Amino acid sequence: FFFLSSPGKNSGFESAPFKLTRDFCMVMGGPDSATFRTFRELCCRTFLCLRKHCLEITMLVEMLILGNEDLACFRGRPEDAIRELRERFRLELNDRACMEYVNALIDESLENWRTRWYDRYQRFCVGVL
Repeated sequence: FFFLSSPGKNSGFESAPFKLTRDFCMVMGGPDSATFRTFRELCCRTFLCLRKHCLEITMLVEMLILGNEDLACFRGRPEDAIRELRERFRLELNDRACMEYVNALIDESLENWRTRWYDRYQRFCVGVL
């Protein structure tokens, strides 16, 4: 996922917040392991830190857009890309609610059925491993 573009030529099939397969989870010792709890904590801390820099991040993307409006990742709608990027930071949430939000993203991503099936399609129909 990159701004307004997503895997599968923007078909919308792979809709998980991010890719978190069973293999990734098992490398960390499974969803109930101390390592996975650390992963969750680090995701929350990272997201909270990134939110503090929302203005700088969106300004960098706004500068990137100038002269590059036709890039596929903007899908001809660069203003929407900026608005949606800003919304992803969930600035309306306090830190506690933000941590709950990040944990919900992790839960939604963990072994997401759409991700599993898209990976199978890629492997069997397109030859991507």
